[in-house]
Amino acid sequence: MNAPATLISFPASDLIRFFADVLPPPMDGEVFVAARLPPKRGTADKPPMFHSYVATHEELASHFAAAVASGGDQYFALARYRPHTTDKGYPGRRGDYVVAVKACWLDLDCGPGKAKSGEGYATQKEALSALKAVLDTAGLPEPTYLVSSGFGLHTYWCFDHAVSAVDWEPVATRFKALTEAYGLKVDPSRTADVASVLRPPGTLNHKSTPPKPVVIMHRGSLIDFAG
Repeated sequence: MNAPATLISFPASDLIRFFADVLPPPMDGEVFVAARLPPKRGTADKPPMFHSYVATHEELASHFAAAVASGGDQYFALARYRPHTTDKGYPGRRGDYVVAVKACWLDLDCGPGKAKSGEGYATQKEALSALKAVLDTAGLPEPTYLVSSGFGLHTYWCFDHAVSAVDWEPVATRFKALTEAYGLKVDPSRTADVASVLRPPGTLNHKSTPPKPVVIMHRGSLIDFAG
């Protein structure tokens, strides 16, 4: 897996394709979750994450196309859910309401601060090199998608069909253990958390001024879940 020389710019139709590859197909009565962190009002503030429900991949893509203009950081949940509410009556994102999943994922943080703390890599190029070394050594396939989050890297291994949360969990747990065994520096809170969120392509990462775009760097093949 080589780091591409340029990032892929893509239309809305390709964002829909991305969601179709990463997420399970729509199902009547079940939902996908879009999440938003509003702009921070002060360095000490930690604003709450707000959730919205949509029924299809097309609606999810349309949601983010409109949401980018409102500011704040946008995220999407990596599963299909049964609708539910929080204690305050807002749309929820609890793992025990996940019905289906269609990918495994890794979140690799990058930047001088992350490298200094040992929690990530100095650059995306270093992160890609470390990821490739682990995949080659462990005999694992290349990711279906490699996405620049603006600073770090999000990697997705998308299955050829959706699976239940029960079937996904042991695979994700083994995947997390493998990254730890090989010393790959990933965000440990993401890999085996079925209720995780990541930034969707086409949105902006507001950790810098001006904000950095979230873009697809690589698109590959779907993975045989049974293989």
